[in-house]
Amino acid sequence: MARGVGPGSAWKVGAVAAILAAAAAVLIVKGLETPRPQTEPDLSVRVGLPQERDIRRVITLNSWVSSQATVVVVPKVAGTLLALDVDVGYRVKAGDRIGLVDPAPYELALEQARVARDGARNEYERARKLFESGSTGQQNLDMARTQAESASAQYDIARLNYDNTRITAPVSGEIVNKSSNVGSLVSTAVPIVTISADGELLVSTQVPERYAPRFFPDPPARVTVSAAAASLADLPARIRSVSPFVKSETRTFEVTCALEGRHPALLPGMFVSVGFVLESVEGIPALPLTALDGSRRAWALDRDSMTVRPVDLSKSFTDGVWIALDEGYQGREFVTEGQYLLKEGARVRVLENGAAGTDGEPK
Repeated sequence: MARGVGPGSAWKVGAVAAILAAAAAVLIVKGLETPRPQTEPDLSVRVGLPQERDIRRVITLNSWVSSQATVVVVPKVAGTLLALDVDVGYRVKAGDRIGLVDPAPYELALEQARVARDGARNEYERARKLFESGSTGQQNLDMARTQAESASAQYDIARLNYDNTRITAPVSGEIVNKSSNVGSLVSTAVPIVTISADGELLVSTQVPERYAPRFFPDPPARVTVSAAAASLADLPARIRSVSPFVKSETRTFEVTCALEGRHPALLPGMFVSVGFVLESVEGIPALPLTALDGSRRAWALDRDSMTVRPVDLSKSFTDGVWIALDEGYQGREFVTEGQYLLKEGARVRVLENGAAGTDGEPK
């Protein structure tokens, strides 16, 4: 005989079925729901105020120092160099003795010339007296006069050669090269020393032709020279000349500058960098270049909404460290750190306030 289902069992089965149906309905509804977007977290940044700066646009070019005049000293007579009184680095004044050629041969020639001069003078005096007494003619007198004058000139030459055995500095300056040594045979074609004459130190540099409009017709008024080897920076200089043509092989034109004042540590031949101030803006609000993002934008902060917006500075004036802002941005806060992840309208959380320094860090 088959067993029947009792009333209690039927109730239990119905309850379980109802529960399962309700669970299924919940899952279906949740599956149909659209996911709610999650709010992006605020970005942490540091901000700073623009600083009032004097911004200069400068081009910096390499060059070398030269003296206004470099004089190569050669003996005026040939012979053996008996003395050389100077060495590289010595300072001399015009007229100082710097060397001596053996004077003995020239001293002997001088004595011979003196004897010949005195003899010719005596002969001329005798001829003059004979002419006055009528004992000789005009021709003999003229010949005696010519011989006396020639002998006197030969003496003067011998005297000059003897004096020139003493080699002297033709200009004041510094010995920058020594070419001979004591005991060497020298001549009027053999250099002894080279003197860098006192005076203005010059710096000549080659300027790319694209800057020609900045130099013609009026060259930059401000020029500075720096020498890292001598720990010298921003020495004042002035432009002495600007070449009026461009070299076709290098596409450059030469500009020569003169350093102002004396700088003992700056030597001829020393490597330097020359800065030409092409433009200058004074007292303008500016940000350090480190405050820009990769697209040359700065990010201004809106304190009311704590959001940021970009400010395009791609055409703004810069000196390579600071970049100029419009006057209207004076007192406006800008992001100085954390700008690379920003988007327009992004909410931010300010970690620290303060004026931006040149390194982009608030002070």
